[in-house]
Amino acid sequence: MNQNRLLRFESNAAARHLRGRCVLTLLGLALALGMLLYATPAGAVGPTPPKEAPDSAALSVYPAADWSQVALAGQAAYWIVNAPGSSSVLYAAIGGAGIYTSADGGQSWALMPGAGLTNLVLQTVTVCPSGAVFAGTWGGGVYRFEGSGWAQVNGGLSQLFIASVACDSAGTLLAGTYDQGVFRSSNNGGNWTSSSSGLGDQRMLVLRIADIGLMMAGTRNGAFLSLSGGADWVTAGLSGQAVYDFAFDPNDAQRIWAATGTGVFESTDRAASWTRLGPPNGVFYTVGLDGNGELYAGAQGTGAYHWTGSQWVSETLAGSVYCMRNVGSGIGRLVAGTANGIWTRETELPMPTPTMTVTPTPTLTATPTATATPAPGLAIRLVNTPRGPVVVDDVITYTVRYQVIGGMVLDNVTITNAVPLNTELITGSIQPPDPIGSYSGDIVRWDLGSIGPADSPGAVSYSVRVVVALPAGTTPPTLTPTATRTETDVPTPDLTPTPTATEALTPTPTLTPETPPAPLGVRSVRIGAVLENVAVMNGGAWAYWDYAGTRHETRSNAVVQGALNYLPMILLRAGLSAP
Repeated sequence: MNQNRLLRFESNAAARHLRGRCVLTLLGLALALGMLLYATPAGAVGPTPPKEAPDSAALSVYPAADWSQVALAGQAAYWIVNAPGSSSVLYAAIGGAGIYTSADGGQSWALMPGAGLTNLVLQTVTVCPSGAVFAGTWGGGVYRFEGSGWAQVNGGLSQLFIASVACDSAGTLLAGTYDQGVFRSSNNGGNWTSSSSGLGDQRMLVLRIADIGLMMAGTRNGAFLSLSGGADWVTAGLSGQAVYDFAFDPNDAQRIWAATGTGVFESTDRAASWTRLGPPNGVFYTVGLDGNGELYAGAQGTGAYHWTGSQWVSETLAGSVYCMRNVGSGIGRLVAGTANGIWTRETELPMPTPTMTVTPTPTLTATPTATATPAPGLAIRLVNTPRGPVVVDDVITYTVRYQVIGGMVLDNVTITNAVPLNTELITGSIQPPDPIGSYSGDIVRWDLGSIGPADSPGAVSYSVRVVVALPAGTTPPTLTPTATRTETDVPTPDLTPTPTATEALTPTPTLTPETPPAPLGVRSVRIGAVLENVAVMNGGAWAYWDYAGTRHETRSNAVVQGALNYLPMILLRAGLSAP
C-alpha cells in the first residue's frame, strides 16, 4: 500500500438510503414470518437504524500512519465497550456478524458463540460488573450471553428496536429504545420497566454512564441527565440536536463533551450550558479522550479528528467512525469502530513542558527583583511510523523530536539512535544528511553543534526495512515462535573536544564519556510457513550536550513494533512494566 496516497471513496447518499431501505424491508418480511419472538411495531418494515453501514463501494482504502487496522476489514463496528475492572477486555457490536471480544486491549478480536442470537442487526453492547454481556439489536430487543450462546431477555419491553444498552456500577441495566424512551432492569435482564420520567424526547440514540454515577441520555432532540440511576431524567441542553455520544473528563466532574448531528459540543458546568467546538459541523457519531486527556472525535463519512490548538485537525483515519474509546493501562491506546472494521492508535508520550525557577535577587536598595535561572535541558521523544505490527519488507521511520528547555544555548549537541535488530538502514534516509547525520556500527548519529530556543522544536529521522534472515545452512527448529532478548555493543562516542587554533593556549578539560544503554532486539520466526509479524524494538534515542563546561545527557522512551503476544515479554525484559 502506498502510504503517501490517501484514497477515500464516498457513497451516494440517496443510493445508500435506498439500499438500506431494501435491507430493512427484507428484515421486516423475516420478522413477519415469525423469525423472532416478538412482532415489529406497526408499519412492518421498522424504523431506520441510527447508524447505517455504507455500501461496500463506500469502504475507504487508505494508509494510516497513526492508525492501524487490526480486525474486521469491510465490516461495520458500531459500538465498543470495556469490561468493568479490566483494562484489556473489550467487546464490539459488529453489524450483520455478531459480538466480538478482545482480551489484549483491542489488538486482536474473536467472534463470540452466536447460538441463539437470531437478530444480527446489532447496534450496541454492554458489560455489567458481574461480567454479564448484553447485546442490543434493531428489531430483536436485548440478548444476554449465557456462556455458550445467547438468550432473548425482553420481558416488559414494549419496543424491540434498541439503540443503546448500558450498565452502571450497581448492576442496573438500561436500554434506550427507538421511540419509547428508557427501560430499566435490576435483575440481569429478567424483566424490564419503563423509566422515562422527565424525558422530553423518547427517541433514544445513546446512554452513557460516568464513573461518578452520572447518566447521560442522547436523543434525537437534545440531551438528558439522571443522578438517580436512570429512575428519572432532567433536560441537559442541546435542544434541537441529535446526540450520538458523550465523553467525560476523569479529572473534572463538570466537564462533558457531546457528539451531535451538527458537530461536537463542550460543557464545563455539567450540561447546564454548551459551547460548539468547531468547525467542522457535520454529523459526529462519537467523541472520546486518549490517555493524555487529548480530545478526539469521529464523524460520518469524513473520519477522525483531533482537537488541538483550539481547532479540529483531521486524522489519517478516514470513512465513517462510529465509536472511539481509550483502553489499556497507563496512557493506553485509542480503539475505533468504523465502517471498515476496528482500528487502533497508540498514545504518544507527552513532550516535557519547560519549567523556570524564579529566584529573588536583593539589590543595594533592598528591593527584590525576579531573575529566571532555569536548569539547562534538552527534551527528546522517539516516535515511529507505522505504529502497529510489522512484517518482513515493511519500512519503519524513526523520528527523534527535540526541544531546548530553559531558554539558553546548548553546545556540542549530539543525538544518537540505534538501527534495531531484524532491520537494515535504508540508504539515504538519514535526515538531516551528512555532515550532520552519519551512520557507523548500527548507530545513527546527528552532530547538531550549538542549538538554542530559535532552533527548536526540531526533529531528525531515518528509515529502516524489516529483514529477518536465518544464517546460511541453519536447520529450522520445530518449536513455536519465541521471543528472546539480544543486546548489542554500542560504540562509545568520542566526547573529547577538538581545540581550535585560538584555543590551543588554553588547557582543554577532559570529559569522561558515558556509553549509552544498548538497544534491544527481538526475533520471531514461524517455521514451516511464511514469516509472520516480526517483533522489533528500538531501545530509545540518546542525546548529550555541553553547558557551562559540564556534560549533560538524556534518554527518550523506547518504541516497539510487533505481534501483541510478544509485547508483555519484551516490555518486562526491557525493564518496563507489562501492559
